[in-house]
Amino acid sequence: MNKDVPVANKYLSSLWKAQDQYQHMKNLLNMRSTLSLTALKPKRYLTRKRSKKTLLEKGKRKPTVERHMEIERQNRILLNKMTSIVHGSFARMPYLKTSKCREIVVPSLKKSLNKEKRKKELHRINTANHVFVLFCYG
Repeated sequence: MNKDVPVANKYLSSLWKAQDQYQHMKNLLNMRSTLSLTALKPKRYLTRKRSKKTLLEKGKRKPTVERHMEIERQNRILLNKMTSIVHGSFARMPYLKTSKCREIVVPSLKKSLNKEKRKKELHRINTANHVFVLFCYG
């Protein structure tokens, strides 16, 4: 069953419908695409990325070179800490000693109900750190 919306005047309704269809067809014929086929401008942050060697060679950006050297130094310190943790040499790590009494800081051991879970998590973290150290050195 095809029931149209009730209208007060069928003749005027048909005229308005025909006018709407005509306007729609006219709009379809005059329609233009909105797709732009021009090349995009390259982004500034992609074109200005330089390697560490070029920064060191040019010497223009000394703050950046100094920043890179500081980051490299901190990375080296962190890597040394990680290797000493992996190899289990806690006594040779100077950052674990207190400044007053020069004794090794040992965390207090408490009884725990989830000891096995913590042990597995510690083993997982140690293996991940070991893989990371091997990746950095190898």
